[in-house]
Amino acid sequence: MKGILICLVILHHIPYETISVSKIPNDTFHWLGTHGGWYACFFMPAFFMITGLCSNFDKPFGKFFLQNLRTILLPGLVFDLLFYTTPRMLASGEYVAELIDFGLRFKSLGGYYWFLVSLFLAKIFYWGLHKLHISWYRWALLGISCLLGFVIKHYNLIYNHWSICQTLDLTLFLAIGQWLKSATIDRERLSRYCLWIFIGAIAICYATGLKIPHVTAAYRINDWWQLQVHVLLATLGSLALLNICQRIGSNRVLEYLGQGSLVIYMMHSFVIKFLLNHFGYWLTDASIVASILMFVLMFVIVTALSAGFAWLFQQKYLRVLLGK
Repeated sequence: MKGILICLVILHHIPYETISVSKIPNDTFHWLGTHGGWYACFFMPAFFMITGLCSNFDKPFGKFFLQNLRTILLPGLVFDLLFYTTPRMLASGEYVAELIDFGLRFKSLGGYYWFLVSLFLAKIFYWGLHKLHISWYRWALLGISCLLGFVIKHYNLIYNHWSICQTLDLTLFLAIGQWLKSATIDRERLSRYCLWIFIGAIAICYATGLKIPHVTAAYRINDWWQLQVHVLLATLGSLALLNICQRIGSNRVLEYLGQGSLVIYMMHSFVIKFLLNHFGYWLTDASIVASILMFVLMFVIVTALSAGFAWLFQQKYLRVLLGK
């Protein structure tokens, strides 16, 4: 499941980096970026759901905290320093200024990788909620948490330090993953129903022009109604993907991408930036057919090179950078 999800992350970031960051004019990439709501609404919640499904929240807090600090938060800071801060220092010669910027980025955002920060905080938060023996207390607090994240972001009550709004929202999906792990239900049947309901819900959104809300690095929920739609679509989409993965069964490529998803997540944006810096001019006002072909080619190259980095960082003396 993580293999498909990391592919969706790459698909989401290619048009974003092209249009919003590199400012390369291309109508096809712009269209692909603005019509990706059908998967943007669930791929980050699904990451949290699968993490909840695979995590053990019964460990002692000290051991749990240090394990997640070592394997989630610290790799993000190390890769930030190596692949974002250091190249900027070498390019500008402003070593002290860039290190100060690194410190300020850590203070305000937790580093370059919002998702890892949010996942770390959500797991620590849910460890405490998991200790509540009355389950409806836990679900009530998760609902309040989701609502609080929306209120903070919508009314700009505080700065979104360490992606706290995303954390308050996405912790709910850790809980859904944990519930799936322990509930005595037919998961295959549930996910199959969710697949068809999700397809219908997305079709209604596109047919009626309803803006599809999502929570990624950008928190795109504009009102109370969209908050409810977000929770519904994110839950249905995550479970629908679970059903698709069950249908696919064993796939060595997707399994490899899933196992290397941490490194692929941390490296793919740098690969995209490299390609756009050196070959982005090919995309300027390219035709629809040429743009689609280049989009597919970029996806293949970015996925392959990022997977190569995943292999590299699994080697004996580099695994330590991943907390292993």
